[in-house]
Amino acid sequence: MSGPVTGRRAALLAMLAALSACAAPPPPAPVVTADPDPDPETVYTPGPIAWDSLTEEHKRRARQGLTRLGEDVPDDATLQARWMIMPPAQQRYMIRRPPPPPPRVVPRGRAAPARGAAPARRGAPPPPPRRAPPPRR
Repeated sequence: MSGPVTGRRAALLAMLAALSACAAPPPPAPVVTADPDPDPETVYTPGPIAWDSLTEEHKRRARQGLTRLGEDVPDDATLQARWMIMPPAQQRYMIRRPPPPPPRVVPRGRAAPARGAAPARRGAPPPPPRRAPPPRR
């Protein structure tokens, strides 16, 4: 079968070459190494967290958290007393780092409708109500 290549065989070989080129895996994505977190979060041992071992940032977050919960913390002594009676899970919740903001998604194609803009086009209006047939005599 090593005879001359016919037109049909040549076309099939060309298609095979094109398909094998399409089936090749894409090149691997470049590896991007992120810089380490410049402000790593302090990790505390299990159990209650002593007020003296908190960083200034965590003390600030604790005060803000109690204020958000509606508790009155006029001075540091009240804040420390309230801190010491908190369960460890609540202590960790109060001083946790806030999550990063969600990524902003920009719609593709059309721009998002502005506030107060006319509503988008709707489908055809519903058909008019049907009348009952006249009574039979």
